[in-house]
Amino acid sequence: MEFQLETQPLTSENDGRQMTLEEFQYANPLPGARTELVDGRMIVREPPKSRHGHVTVRVLRALIRYLDASYATEKDGGLLLSNDAGMLLRRHPDTVRAADIAYFVAARAPLDLDRWAETAPDLVVEIRSPTDRPGYLQRKVVDWLTFGCRQVWVVDSMQRTVTVHEPHRVTLFAAADHLDGGALFPGFTLFVGSLFT
Repeated sequence: MEFQLETQPLTSENDGRQMTLEEFQYANPLPGARTELVDGRMIVREPPKSRHGHVTVRVLRALIRYLDASYATEKDGGLLLSNDAGMLLRRHPDTVRAADIAYFVAARAPLDLDRWAETAPDLVVEIRSPTDRPGYLQRKVVDWLTFGCRQVWVVDSMQRTVTVHEPHRVTLFAAADHLDGGALFPGFTLFVGSLFT
């Protein structure tokens, strides 16, 4: 099987046939590459650069501080995932998306952490990479919202913005703004500019 980087879709044997979830689980195109399965096509992307990881840690730190201050135990606070945790969004054609950060409220958290979650996270955070092609993140946002996510945050270090996507609303926060957590994270506030310093 031949593989290409970025958003070049790949199918089994490059013959136009859709790849199944079971085939995808054992496909290992390139060491260190990030992969997703979108409508039966494997998407292979290069590992993120250092800034991507740095911004991800800053968002995680803000969320962890909020959850630690708001809940008596880690379990009460829900489940926070990072590092491109994969989730099974749909079957036939099969789609597994990977989230930079995902958060589930406690009542909706998946119980088996050794499987891809099949329940929509309440929050997904996507960190935009300079190599993301136009439309790539927008398609992911649509997939996440269709799956049932309450919010999708797109963090763009080049524009120094955070765009919050909800099923019926999109809100842009600039570097000088404070992002609030809305109904999902009451009392949460984050100075957007602090993510990019």
